[in-house]
Amino acid sequence: MTANRATLDEIRAQVDARGSSSSSPISSTCMRARVPSSSRPPVSKRSSKKAPGFAGFAAGELGQVPSDPDIAAIPDLDSFTPVPWQPNLGWFACDVTVEGEEWPYCPRTILRHVIASAAEKGFEFKIGLELEYFLVRKREDGSIEIADRLDTLEKPCYDIGGLTRQYDFLTTVSKYCNQLGWGNYANDHEDANGQFEQNFTFTDALTSCDRSLFFRYMVHTLAEQNGMIATFMPKPFTSLTATVAISTCRSGRVISTSSSTKRIPADSAFQRSRTTSSAG
Repeated sequence: MTANRATLDEIRAQVDARGSSSSSPISSTCMRARVPSSSRPPVSKRSSKKAPGFAGFAAGELGQVPSDPDIAAIPDLDSFTPVPWQPNLGWFACDVTVEGEEWPYCPRTILRHVIASAAEKGFEFKIGLELEYFLVRKREDGSIEIADRLDTLEKPCYDIGGLTRQYDFLTTVSKYCNQLGWGNYANDHEDANGQFEQNFTFTDALTSCDRSLFFRYMVHTLAEQNGMIATFMPKPFTSLTATVAISTCRSGRVISTSSSTKRIPADSAFQRSRTTSSAG
């Protein structure tokens, strides 16, 4: 998608420091004043004095108390993403700093250092995303159930009926992702009832992780707009298969690939009729 940044009314700066996302919307006018447009300086050179700030103790268990200074979210300009369903809104992934220094518990900062370390040894770290989520609804008693009550097959993986009933939702997500140039090449009904998977081509690890963060934000928002809840919880109901694959490359050639698949027994702590956990 080609974005005309002059039309943006608001920029949403987002960080993920504890498994859930925090954001601080700022106006595009302020954004232009805060970030030089000529080039993207390294994190250590980017000013934190005018960056979106968060009270770390309020955002979660980040190792801070109320008297500690704010954490500052430093936008990475390479991560700029126009929000497809709201054209006057843009999004950035951010690196967390405190008083001008990198915050050692910021997952994005940790990943950047891992990528840099791998590069020094001649390796490229790439990730191909296979993002899975459930579409659910909340009952009157606060528990959750599958959004599609007809999705009841014992083996629903690749079920055309379940896929068709959520076709409009899935194709909307796919359309937005491909407008952003993400290469969404497959969409299917996953192993569990109410679970769907959307797959993306390999790219560098930092870009893939930024995209996964935005994808969660997008799917959550679109689900709410359609009267549903999207949850990326690994097991809100019965058993499911979760797979992650990571490839290591040198000079553009894949030299190793690892994958992990784990099936959780159906008699584990979370049961369909008793689930009251929040959908996150």
